[in-house]
Amino acid sequence: MNQIIGYNPQTGEPIYQQQSQNYQNNIGNSQFNQQIIYASFRKRLGAYLIDSIIMGVVGLIIYALLITINFFMSMQNSSSFIGIIMIICTLLIMWGQPIYCLFAECSKKHATLGKRIMHIVVKNNDGSYLTFPQSLIRNLLKLFIPGGTLISIITILFNQKKQALHDIILNQVVVNE
Repeated sequence: MNQIIGYNPQTGEPIYQQQSQNYQNNIGNSQFNQQIIYASFRKRLGAYLIDSIIMGVVGLIIYALLITINFFMSMQNSSSFIGIIMIICTLLIMWGQPIYCLFAECSKKHATLGKRIMHIVVKNNDGSYLTFPQSLIRNLLKLFIPGGTLISIITILFNQKKQALHDIILNQVVVNE
């Protein structure tokens, strides 16, 4: 449903709101219409970049601590243990963002810090928030779809609901809060 939200000052033509859809929510016994505005590609990208910066800073702190520990442990000739810890931490850093998203999307806040800053949240098509299993499947799909980033960018840009491929598969949307 397109709604006029203003007029172009140069041409006088109406400007339509194109990213919205009405749906019903049940609260107790009453029903009401709530307008959904789907999160734009720019907002989703902004949230992703903020979360990546946060995880990068956490990763640098972990590496700095490991290098410091390795320096002092190497004086005692125990560096093989630190090498194993560094490999484990590298894997944790690589998987850190998906794990962070997994727990943040099904938490009380329903969003990562980047999504909260950008005022967006992931929901199911029926308007409900994600559960832990839904968030787990979502984040695994994001990791394991071949060419997933490029395909998701294309689907977000050309889909009326601004859904990435994993959103389409799981019947989920990212909406403005």
